[in-house]
Amino acid sequence: MDYLINQCLSGLIPIDNQIRLSHSQFTCLQYIA
Repeated sequence: MDYLINQCLSGLIPIDNQIRLSHSQFTCLQYIA
């Protein structure tokens, strides 16, 4: 799970809201879950 979160935070998993939200980790957790 940590690996997927790291990939997301690294920008390898594109998320539109990641740029807008300051809590990008929470967005990544929602995306993975």
